[in-house]
Amino acid sequence: MEYTFADLEIKEVKDRSFSGYGAVFNNIDRGGDRLLPDSLTESIKSFMEGKRKPKMLWQHDPEQPIGIWKEMKADEKGLALRGEILDIPKGNEVYTLMKAGAIDALSIGYKTLDYEMKEENGSRVRELKKIELWEVSAVTFPMNAEALVTDVKQLQSPREVERLLRKAGVPGTFAKLLSLYGYEEATNRLQEDHRDDDVEAEAQKALSELMRAVKGLKETLNA
Repeated sequence: MEYTFADLEIKEVKDRSFSGYGAVFNNIDRGGDRLLPDSLTESIKSFMEGKRKPKMLWQHDPEQPIGIWKEMKADEKGLALRGEILDIPKGNEVYTLMKAGAIDALSIGYKTLDYEMKEENGSRVRELKKIELWEVSAVTFPMNAEALVTDVKQLQSPREVERLLRKAGVPGTFAKLLSLYGYEEATNRLQEDHRDDDVEAEAQKALSELMRAVKGLKETLNA
């Protein structure tokens, strides 16, 4: 699963429904991808025919569905959506946040089926020619530019970040702090919570192990 995002640009939030854009065409996202206008043709057709309906999730978490998508189409800007938020605890929370303007972005989760790599202004751009849309999420911080591992766009969920860090060998406590707060804040919290020499040494060991793990992870991904 991969992800890209667009500003929600809420046109109206009324009677638990809202509309906005799940993705913008011809725009290079923070991961270096450009979504082409025809990339979603098959997914939209499948949605219209009732064969496959992408899920509406909170923060790309499959355990937190918050509503259903009612309309989906591609226009000159991007993937235009209209959805309805369900009357459930998490749905009510998200609905309130949307009305207040605290949630203002959507992010799509998809599988890449066809793409082409290009060089533009000294950077590599991946043009997505065809994707399979799996879900569209309401998110707080989409495609965070300050994410620890910026090469892996699927690390949007703190749970997924923690899982991957633990698998790479990062100590559990620091992996959890890192997934929730980012590198700098996690380091500060670890140091503030542990003052004695023994624990301070453990914190430094954790930091060293973290840097080795992240370096190895990035080398593997880039390969």
